Amino acid sequence: MPPPKTACRARCSTRNRRPPPIRRRYAMPGCSASANCCPRAKPRPRATASPNSAAATRNTRCPRTCSASRRPEPGTQRAIRTTMAGANRSPPLPRIQPMFATPFAFDAHPAPGPLNASLRDLFLQRERDAFRNPAPYTERNGALFESRFDLFQWPEPEIAELREFCMSRVLQLVQALNGHPPDAMRQWRLAVESWFHVTRRNGWFGIHNHPNASWSGVYCVDAGHADPDAPDGGKLTFLHPSATAAMHTDLGNETLRPPFNVQHAGYVLEPGQLVLFPSHLLHHVTPFVGEGERITVAFNCAFVRA
Repeated sequence: MPPPKTACRARCSTRNRRPPPIRRRYAMPGCSASANCCPRAKPRPRATASPNSAAATRNTRCPRTCSASRRPEPGTQRAIRTTMAGANRSPPLPRIQPMFATPFAFDAHPAPGPLNASLRDLFLQRERDAFRNPAPYTERNGALFESRFDLFQWPEPEIAELREFCMSRVLQLVQALNGHPPDAMRQWRLAVESWFHVTRRNGWFGIHNHPNASWSGVYCVDAGHADPDAPDGGKLTFLHPSATAAMHTDLGNETLRPPFNVQHAGYVLEPGQLVLFPSHLLHHVTPFVGEGERITVAFNCAFVRA
């Protein structure tokens, strides 16, 4: 016999008054646990929920207007923040190796005073057309004199002393960088061209390199007397050899330490100083603003087997 309808209604109403099953809910995947606007949501309790607790738990979800609740796109602030957080840790440093480093060498004559005085007198005496370079190819102005390219063939003793000093340093550099056995290097033939420059006020020398040679050098005979407000006048300036090195500069590379720096390099030479560099490097001399004469000697070296 079916139960009375009143009893059925009573059982149904009792069943309907039971709280609905409550599933665990968590914060949205993009929500940051440290965000003040949306602390990480805790899972709902399973058995002691009240009609008001369900609504309260639902409100712990991060609102859609919060930027922390949205999944970040590539390159957004969230990605940067994650990267910076990783930088605070101290994992093993990756192995760093210079791949395209450019070797420079700096040296100084042990007693340049007497040598430079003799060289200065000789060069100023021969600062005339008979000794001028007949076929200049680098842009310059009239305040700079360039000699013929046979300087190290001159018979004067001061030229022989300078030649011996410069060539000995070049040979040491080549042997050290290449690891050539000294006995093998004695069988080589060294082709050299050399010349001198005399630069007066506002003289400059354009951008160039030294073709048909592997190593070049500049020796300073006299630096002149630069004006106080132009201390960088007559600076020997080398351009960075990579054409794309400065394509983009920001905090990540603008202060790279040598040999990884991307800026140009410049040197105001002092009397007796010698700079050796690969001949392919583009370089120039900024305008000399000062009194007196800035006098330098330059040379190129090409090595061939005899």
